[in-house]
Amino acid sequence: NKRRMGMWWWGVEVACRRGWGLLGVVSVLLLLVVGFVYCDPFVDPLSYVDPRIGTGGEAFGIGATPIGPQVPFGMVRVGPDTAPYFDDLWLPWNHFGGYYWGDDYVRVMSHNHMVGAGVLDYGDLGVMATTAMPSPALFKDYGFRSFFSHHTEVVQAGYYSVVLETPKILAELTATMRVALHRYTYPTNAAHKIILFDLGHALHENSCTAANATIDLQRQEVYGFMHNSGGLSARFGGFDLYFVARFSAPLVRASVGVYNNANSTVLPGATFVSGNRSGVWLDFAASSASHVEMYVGISYVSIQNARMNLDVELKNGTYRFDDIRNQTQSLWRDSLNSIQVSGGTVSDRAEATKFYTSLYHALLAPTTFNDVNGEYLGFDSKVHKVATAANAHYSDMSIWDVYRTQFPFLALVLPNVMSDVSQSLVDMYLQGGDLPRWPLANGYTGTMFGTHANIVLADAALKGCKFDLKNAFAGMVQASTQPAKHVGRADLPDWLNKGFVAYDKETSSACDTLAYSYDDWATANMAKLLGQTQWAAIFYNRSENFRNVWNPTEKFFCPRNSDYSWACPAAWEYAIPFLFNGYVEGDAWQYRWQVPHNVPGLIALFGGNDTFVQELSALFESSTDDPYNALPNPYYWAGNEPDIHFGYEFVYAGRPDLTQRYIRMVQNTRYTAGPDGLPGNDDYGAMSA
Repeated sequence: NKRRMGMWWWGVEVACRRGWGLLGVVSVLLLLVVGFVYCDPFVDPLSYVDPRIGTGGEAFGIGATPIGPQVPFGMVRVGPDTAPYFDDLWLPWNHFGGYYWGDDYVRVMSHNHMVGAGVLDYGDLGVMATTAMPSPALFKDYGFRSFFSHHTEVVQAGYYSVVLETPKILAELTATMRVALHRYTYPTNAAHKIILFDLGHALHENSCTAANATIDLQRQEVYGFMHNSGGLSARFGGFDLYFVARFSAPLVRASVGVYNNANSTVLPGATFVSGNRSGVWLDFAASSASHVEMYVGISYVSIQNARMNLDVELKNGTYRFDDIRNQTQSLWRDSLNSIQVSGGTVSDRAEATKFYTSLYHALLAPTTFNDVNGEYLGFDSKVHKVATAANAHYSDMSIWDVYRTQFPFLALVLPNVMSDVSQSLVDMYLQGGDLPRWPLANGYTGTMFGTHANIVLADAALKGCKFDLKNAFAGMVQASTQPAKHVGRADLPDWLNKGFVAYDKETSSACDTLAYSYDDWATANMAKLLGQTQWAAIFYNRSENFRNVWNPTEKFFCPRNSDYSWACPAAWEYAIPFLFNGYVEGDAWQYRWQVPHNVPGLIALFGGNDTFVQELSALFESSTDDPYNALPNPYYWAGNEPDIHFGYEFVYAGRPDLTQRYIRMVQNTRYTAGPDGLPGNDDYGAMSA
């Protein structure tokens, strides 16, 4: 135990001396915890990954992680989109990741997915296999959907399979970076061996606004596009997804056709269709093979690039399903082996499974957004190219969530990836005019609050990541001092002149003030790194503005009006998340600890270590009576990001033993090795990291 305590303190000392603040402390301690996970060091880490974790739960306790295969940071996330027995009971919050553990049907296999975010978007290009004869009834309202059973599922990193019970078809999936591979094994007596494309399918209802597809018999391809304006992407006008599909069996005009649900037409032999309720079908009954493989390349730039992605990543058709499955699983094995754990016995499988599945989830995103030729669609809607073939352009960043855990983790473990993530943010600023708050595809969504890209960039720079620091700092200063073309800081004049965001102008007054204080501390660190001493002094001074919303009587952070009067919640509103509109996704108890950049200063506001430890302990002790995740806990809420760092603040008050106690309590009671194993939306790896 003494040796373990020494390692804890060593990690804290390194983080603090290097100026990493609480993000650094959390990241280092997370890595040190690795040494105490119980696992046999000689087993395959892939065997401890269970992608089913996070696919279940209830209400606020749903992890919303996609179950299907992908490579680390893949553009393709192919997987089943499911539905309950009674389709009218399809609940949006159960299906943010497409698949929900409690469902009975597979609707389609779609090709891109959100990663644990609490919003419906993506789920484009729905594909399904069936043995039914093409008809209007088959194509309408997912008439081709199929029962499935968890007993027939095989779920691994890089591979997914399930028996579609209605037609008795074995469906298998794997993926490269930009290509999805399907294999469908049909019953030997099947009169039809259908693969259909539902062009209008997307997870957000009616978000596909345009689509078309061509069955090219000469090329032996199906290609096309769809335009999706989903729950987030609609905020910037949506995006186009292009695709090219090829097959292991020939396409014959007599066995293909198109359909359009807008007018209930099915046209055998037709090879082109357009419309947001349309699709195509292909019948491989003439093939003597029992199974059909399909290879689908995607791109956000063009059909030509989708075809190029397909050619390059499948080596011009020489790679087949099993080749790619082996390749992708080897890639995951290497990635997971970047952290090796030892100690204990293999009987502690649940702990090892939680660890390696969390690591797996932390490596799913952000999304590689460039094609194999380096091209990607920028925030100015123009085609750009990454600097070299070794670089990548990333998007889909839930920054309000991942700046706390996943991005600092990547900066330590995969600095090359975090370098490209950081450069991607800078490029978004140069192309679109602002650093993004929550980028998706090639657009600004404006989700959540704060200018936390500042924290991401400063943290990466201080940890030695390589990117354009000059333009990064210019974007950070702009975000902190000027009105944004896109969504920026609320009530900027009061922030600059009074040192807080006014409640009568922006209800999230206290949250914004705390967020901007942290953002400006990060900006000050970047300024110091670059020798910008005047800017450093300005931003360090503003980082102390959290004091302006601390109510010394209540000993809580409270909103203030522009006339400096207080707008604290009523006594009964302090511990009810989402009720009082002065706090975002939390309550007064949960925002009481939101000064991760100056915990000693926060402790002083409480009157010293003893009071601080007493109050923070009370938060955790009040939470231990409610180990369930379905509803927001009014005290420590493990299922949402603002609470993640609370347990580590004990270290600053001289009580690392309480950090160990309560972090272990969270790990043991809020995280499990089952489908409901995440305490809330994983938010692009934030909870898992």
